[in-house]
Amino acid sequence: MIERVVTVRLGGWKYMLATATMYELVIDLSLQVVHAKAYLDGSPQQKERLATGQLVP
Repeated sequence: MIERVVTVRLGGWKYMLATATMYELVIDLSLQVVHAKAYLDGSPQQKERLATGQLVP
């Protein structure tokens, strides 16, 4: 998201605003949240808690 806004910064604030509000931005952010959760779920601490029964999948 930030990369897109920075890329069009020379076009002015109107272009930056339009870029920041693109509909695919919502999809991109949701995918990043899913990836972050997957990384956290795959962390060694989560695996250890799952193996000891402290965490229900």
